[in-house]
Amino acid sequence: MSANFKIQTHKTKNDLNIDLTGDFDGGSAYELIHTITRHDSGTGAIVINTDKLGHIIPFGHQMLDKLIGINNISRQRIFMKGKKCRLMKIDGCGQLICGKTGSPCQCTGKCPNCIIVDELQ
Repeated sequence: MSANFKIQTHKTKNDLNIDLTGDFDGGSAYELIHTITRHDSGTGAIVINTDKLGHIIPFGHQMLDKLIGINNISRQRIFMKGKKCRLMKIDGCGQLICGKTGSPCQCTGKCPNCIIVDELQ
């Protein structure tokens, strides 16, 4: 895991909100999956904020995609948001987009301007 990588979590009702900081590599992918399986309620959205990510190492991204499948985490419940959400694209996962600006939204998917794109383009 990258030395500068950190994960912070907080819950809003059934949703699990995850803020990622630092560089994302293979070890970071394992830590993120471990965090999801440890804190997820199994019913709400899993919202991953990419605003504070540094470098996204391709191997880390590939590992995240693979580990989501291995751990049977529902891709339909995962939503990427923030400045680097397009770089963290995972097939089958959603993205939060502001309906006014067309840019990645900063909410948890419940603001009046937010559009949930079912699959990242």
